[in-house]
Amino acid sequence: MDELSQEHRMAIGRAVRQARRAAGLTMRRLAERSGVSQPFLSMVENGRNTPSISVLYRLAAALDVTPQTLLGEPDELRATVVRKDEARVFRVGGEDDPDSALARFVGGTRRRFEAYDFFDVAPHQDLGGEFTHEGHAFLIVIHGSLRITFGDESVDLFESDCIHYQGTRPHRWDVLGEQNARVLLVIDRAGDEEGHGSRDGGPTHPAAR
Repeated sequence: MDELSQEHRMAIGRAVRQARRAAGLTMRRLAERSGVSQPFLSMVENGRNTPSISVLYRLAAALDVTPQTLLGEPDELRATVVRKDEARVFRVGGEDDPDSALARFVGGTRRRFEAYDFFDVAPHQDLGGEFTHEGHAFLIVIHGSLRITFGDESVDLFESDCIHYQGTRPHRWDVLGEQNARVLLVIDRAGDEEGHGSRDGGPTHPAAR
């Protein structure tokens, strides 16, 4: 599957630039806050490069907006259908890492939730290392197996297994065995908005950081 189309890259670039200007940040300052290079950020804003999910989340955190704000998602009152071949595809880890896993962004709203389809993730493939995110996570293993590690605690999940956890708790994913895995992740931010979610901090990933 192809990664983001030029139209989608341009839309993300415009959203990042608008959010940066609204926050009163220079490109250099935003690059420093989000841990990316200024040349790379310039390419993102001009639609010439695609941020990985981890970079998208770092940019959103630095700009104090949700990742959906940078994706330009439609109004949440509308019903939106995303066909398999229309979904936006992002790298999960490093934007220049060819071994980084891919994920489809399959839906979300600006203020409430987002959903990702991590498809055909190979064993030992980069899933972004340890990460955190705001809100609550619900994950289901479609096929294959996955280990989620929370500090000294690990949970092994197999086909059709589900898990729910607080995203601000640092965690990492690793594919088990030799079979590729497919995982659906939904992040719900409602708990944070209602004052029930934790904001413990730590390095921020999407989803991917």
